[in-house]
Amino acid sequence: MGWLALCGAVFAMLACAAPGQAATEGESTLTGLRDGTHATGIVAGPGGSLWFVGYRASGEDVLGRVDSEGELSEFPLGPASGLSGAIAAAPDGSFWFTETGAGRLGRVHPGGAIEQLTPPSAASEPGAIVAGPGNTIWFVEEAADRVGRVGAGGGVDEFRLTPGARPTGIAAGPDGALWIAEKGLARIVRMAPSGAITDTFALPDRASLPHAIVLGPDDALWFSDESGPTIGRITTAGAIEEFPVPGDGGTRELALGADGNFWFTTGYAIGSISPAGVAGEPACVTSACDLPVTGLAKGGDGALWFATGNRTLNAGRDGTQVPAVSESGFLGRFSPPPVRVRLGKRATRVDDGLTTIALSCHGGSAEQACRGWLRLTAKSGARRVLLDQHRYRLGPATGRRLPLLLGARGQRTLARGKRLRVEVSASLIDGSGARRNFVLRARGRR
Repeated sequence: MGWLALCGAVFAMLACAAPGQAATEGESTLTGLRDGTHATGIVAGPGGSLWFVGYRASGEDVLGRVDSEGELSEFPLGPASGLSGAIAAAPDGSFWFTETGAGRLGRVHPGGAIEQLTPPSAASEPGAIVAGPGNTIWFVEEAADRVGRVGAGGGVDEFRLTPGARPTGIAAGPDGALWIAEKGLARIVRMAPSGAITDTFALPDRASLPHAIVLGPDDALWFSDESGPTIGRITTAGAIEEFPVPGDGGTRELALGADGNFWFTTGYAIGSISPAGVAGEPACVTSACDLPVTGLAKGGDGALWFATGNRTLNAGRDGTQVPAVSESGFLGRFSPPPVRVRLGKRATRVDDGLTTIALSCHGGSAEQACRGWLRLTAKSGARRVLLDQHRYRLGPATGRRLPLLLGARGQRTLARGKRLRVEVSASLIDGSGARRNFVLRARGRR
């Protein structure tokens, strides 16, 4: 066990690297990595840069950076087995990272030198990493059921967890303790800076798979859950709440955004939830919705950055999804699509002068909503006559059927046995919206 100096002037090498290819697709601006590289851990760096750790399909770990001009640089770290790694910023301006498959830790000094270290436990699979109190660095070892600590002097200590814990997430709490997500035991653990476990908190659902955990602006710890569409919250006193998010898949990566919302990944999409527990609709990072999101972080530029894994391809007659392992991943800036409203394709038959229309809200971020006027109009000669209107409000990824009255004019038309051609429009307060034409008939008439 000992430090290995790899490079004394990595910044000189970064400065002359070739730029990555950038393209805009949907609401994401993508920068392609090269040589089969995939980033799994990302963190904001100085001057608007973004640092990442990942691996190449050829079998080596990679450290890299994208600067504020979009220039991409990659630096090989040595052989690996292709598992994910993580990276975190330290108060002294250095970056610490883990190489999960290779079982190593690494540090990028402020001057550019890179060092690597092997923890005491073999095949420990170090994962999530965070700066802790007193100039310490803490990380989880999923395969070894341990938590590691790098002291100010560079020595590494390990602390045992309950067998089967499978720790995957770690965060420094507002109480000076470390908070750990134990995926294998469906619980959150509080560990003192000494390494002693002071509290264990079982999650309400024993089938939960907590993955990432971060400190929120409310001084509570928030965590994702791979077992289903929820985001959890635990206070330092141990009170646990779980909030549903749209969709039916589990949540994995988690980051606090510049807007004060939490951003989470679910498969190929990124969603948001506010500290009040109100979620927005997840959106895919590309229009094809075929790139799984493997990393998430708030960038120094205030944008939300993400990393992607292998693009999935539909292969074979059985429709099996397989990864395109020869491709490289992407880094990108993400913005959720604006909120938009949709109208159903059919209106109900008129009953006692009343019809209903399905209205749904999509896009946006946490606590945004579709708000505006729902209007029903009919054409009378060369002009359009307003039959009914009222305000509506729907949160993202929600919908319901809303009533509309035909009024005396519309009911007289139907009473004469005629069909009534109408237009339903749903406006948004920003001026956009949706509209659709319908032919209404009284109930019981064909």
